[in-house]
Amino acid sequence: VNGIIQVGVIQETVANAGVTTGNVNIAFNNNSAMVYVPSLTGNLTANLSSVNIPGGTATSATFWLNQGVTAYTINSTMYINNTAQTINWQGGLTPSGTANKKDVVTLSILNVSGTYTVIGQLTTFG
Repeated sequence: VNGIIQVGVIQETVANAGVTTGNVNIAFNNNSAMVYVPSLTGNLTANLSSVNIPGGTATSATFWLNQGVTAYTINSTMYINNTAQTINWQGGLTPSGTANKKDVVTLSILNVSGTYTVIGQLTTFG
């Protein structure tokens, strides 16, 4: 679509990660890019499948991390369609998360001629 689109309300389904550590598997073709992790016992690896974004376009995945006494985060290596990608974190350092808070990790994915670039940022709430 080229031009202006007016929309009253947009709602997105939030998927429950279903894991507390290890791989978080998200299929873009039939699931949400918003993932809620109610509790963590270790760092997570984002594993995104069925990502089909043409060259010159971008998408994002957001992870809501409900932290406990020990904070965890998303690992700096993630997978897009079974290919390892490095997350380029805001500020150049992998964030560690914040204990007893709610962290939101946003991964922005850009496809440039078939090569993905991923940037990530973590924001703490509460």
